[in-house]
Amino acid sequence: MVISVAKPLDAGVVGEAASAGEHPVEWWYANALLEAPGTPVDGLALVGVFSLFKGVIEEGRHLLISPHAGTFADFGTGPLPTGTIRSSSTVLDVRNGASYVRGAYPNYELHLEGQATNGAAIEVSLSYVADIVPEREGYIDSQLNHYVVYRSMISGTVAIGEDRYPVNGYGYFEHLFGTLGWLEPYLGEPDPPTFVNGWNWYWSPTSGPDEVVVQAGGIITEGAPLPFVSVSVDGRTFTHFTTGRFEVLEERMVDGVAYAHRFRLTDRNESGTVDMTFTRRDAAQRAVKQAPGGNKVVFVTGFAELVGTVTLGDCSYDVAGRALGSVFTVSLAPSMVAVRRLPAAIRVPLGRVLRVTQQLVSKVR
Repeated sequence: MVISVAKPLDAGVVGEAASAGEHPVEWWYANALLEAPGTPVDGLALVGVFSLFKGVIEEGRHLLISPHAGTFADFGTGPLPTGTIRSSSTVLDVRNGASYVRGAYPNYELHLEGQATNGAAIEVSLSYVADIVPEREGYIDSQLNHYVVYRSMISGTVAIGEDRYPVNGYGYFEHLFGTLGWLEPYLGEPDPPTFVNGWNWYWSPTSGPDEVVVQAGGIITEGAPLPFVSVSVDGRTFTHFTTGRFEVLEERMVDGVAYAHRFRLTDRNESGTVDMTFTRRDAAQRAVKQAPGGNKVVFVTGFAELVGTVTLGDCSYDVAGRALGSVFTVSLAPSMVAVRRLPAAIRVPLGRVLRVTQQLVSKVR
């Protein structure tokens, strides 16, 4: 079976606002590479996520990540009661308590509040002004629908306790919804979607002397990772590479789950070529979640080093530089792996019984 790794989507399919339908997965993610010379927050990366995994977890991830190693501060919230994160299907206005992301292209506002593990109160307020056109992409035969602004100029403040620091830098914003195909086989779907085990995602807003925007990685399915690279030199056009090779150069483990610590992406098409190698600095910022059914979800994020070249037409670009990247992967319980492999004649009726049982339990609650 040939899978379409990524294809362009129309504005009516996915945008900034919440999807009007129900999906197993939906989230809004924003990050920023902070510049504040002479302050403790200079060089940090901010990650803010409003995450809805139906039947698995709802949470707000708020992180400040050190460029040297590890976490500067974790001030997120979760797991949260279902319905804590609120959103609108007409405008971008997503809220989790006092935290929110809102606005409309090209201007966004991100506000995050929380308490770090050391007890310090942290408050982040940032304005995003996009300097690149948005992209709309459908991944894995449009199983996942993605709206993304790959680069914005950011400004605002980071307050830690009584100290408040003005910051600038570059930021990224995305909205994604769809399914990873985890639960459908167990809920009686006769033709379940592709099982997406996770992905490697890396972003560099200003790679090399020409400040090329790079998003690259690999979507992990039941076979080899499916590579995906999107690059833009002018901020108005994007070139995709989706048929090449994702080569794991070094594999490491987090809580018994393997991830690619260092990998190489190579591809060639009618537009040009890419050859990129990403090496993580560490895996100190990690989150391991025990999901229903004995499953395990692992999220590792932080800085990486990018080296490589991109050739577009007659022009070649050095894309060496700093990148921010995450590895998201799931380790299914052996029982769930076994269920996936059952013949449809057995799996479908069993799954439908499970679906009805879950619905009855939810009504009792």
